[in-house]
Amino acid sequence: MAAKTHLIRLLWVLSTAGCTSDIDLSERLPPGHYVLQGDTLYSIALQYNLDYRELAKLNRIAAPGYRINPGEILRIEKAARKTTTQEKRADEAEQAEERPTDDPLVGKIRIEWDWPMKGVVRHAFGSGRPPNRGIDIQATSVAEVKAAADGKVVYAGSDIKGYGNLIILEHAGDYLSTYASLQQLAVEEGDDIRQGDRLMKPTSVTNSRQQAWLHFEIRQQGQPLDPKPLLEKKGPGVGD
Repeated sequence: MAAKTHLIRLLWVLSTAGCTSDIDLSERLPPGHYVLQGDTLYSIALQYNLDYRELAKLNRIAAPGYRINPGEILRIEKAARKTTTQEKRADEAEQAEERPTDDPLVGKIRIEWDWPMKGVVRHAFGSGRPPNRGIDIQATSVAEVKAAADGKVVYAGSDIKGYGNLIILEHAGDYLSTYASLQQLAVEEGDDIRQGDRLMKPTSVTNSRQQAWLHFEIRQQGQPLDPKPLLEKKGPGVGD
């Protein structure tokens, strides 16, 4: 029975995961996720567009370690419905934030994002079919990936199909940033990161045939945001 559940889970991931996957939270999610070696709560939440805290709460997984073990089956559907409700609340909070206030603490946590790599945005948020959940940046000279904001490494590995070598940073609880298609990881899970810290060893781009790409995402409560407007507050990317 466990082997059959394992196979179902693998088929599901193969059909939905990847940098440009688009998952319908209300209809297509499976009832559970079979935990494999290398899975973390954060990587599972990323696959299904979920808030990792709601996923932990539903499955009674204790913070701060959020420890899970291979062979466990995590409940998914109810966490998805909760996250969808949070989307609506986040929209309401954003509207409230736009109203004038004298209290600097009112509204969402503000993060000053910076470009994770110098280059040109070749694939925009929402482009393609299924829609891109982030942006794809092509390096122009030297591919050097840096942290877009202060955070903590909550995942570093290559177990999520379609993302290649992947790093996930947690920022202030509500936000995650993901850095995919990396060549050599320069950090490990658990590392505390400052904005601008190197996440990947630099790689030279010596000719037009040699290309280096970064797939970059920002998630709020599990939901993808368009990174480009947030990054452009620091200025346009090179070549934009």
